[in-house]
Amino acid sequence: MLRKAIQEDILAEDYDAAMVLIKELAERFGYRSDAEAFREKIEAARFESMNRRIPMAIEGVEKLIQSRRWDAAEVEAARIIRLYPDSPKVDGLRHRVHRARHEYKSELERRFLMAAKEERVDDAMNLLKELDAYLTEAEGKRYEEVARGVIGKARDNLGAQFKLAVHDRRWRHAAELGERIIESFPNSRMAEEVRGVIDEIRAKATSYA
Repeated sequence: MLRKAIQEDILAEDYDAAMVLIKELAERFGYRSDAEAFREKIEAARFESMNRRIPMAIEGVEKLIQSRRWDAAEVEAARIIRLYPDSPKVDGLRHRVHRARHEYKSELERRFLMAAKEERVDDAMNLLKELDAYLTEAEGKRYEEVARGVIGKARDNLGAQFKLAVHDRRWRHAAELGERIIESFPNSRMAEEVRGVIDEIRAKATSYA
């Protein structure tokens, strides 16, 4: 009966419970040879379980990296290292997260500078917004001049599109552009001017819908 309970615990991967019963098997009933055989079985089962679970856990970290959930990836990497401290498979897992984040940040920087150089203003603005989350204050200073130029061009382009939409009486489009100007450049003179006419434009957009 005790042997069956031990076997069930091993199958359920409840190794601590199995070890309690194994100790009882050896010390209370004197079946030390059987107890040792069960201990060896547990060691083998633990090793097999670890080899099965670690790759799955690492794959989970890789998925977090691919989705750029860096904080979650780092937390998960730390958890895996705590669970399997003796496994060489998890060595450097936290470094893997840091390296992937750094590589993605470097790629963002490269793409932003290329977009700015090629005057792909919308792309540069989107990349700048994403890049902002990765840069320290000191790092951000390196891009201030380029960013200022990109933001200025984006503002001017949006303003020109807004004025053209108003001129062409495309009120719904003008309202959308006006709202983007106010949201994206709230402290600009252009946004102040748009605020002065946006209600009228919205009303016309509604009446002409």
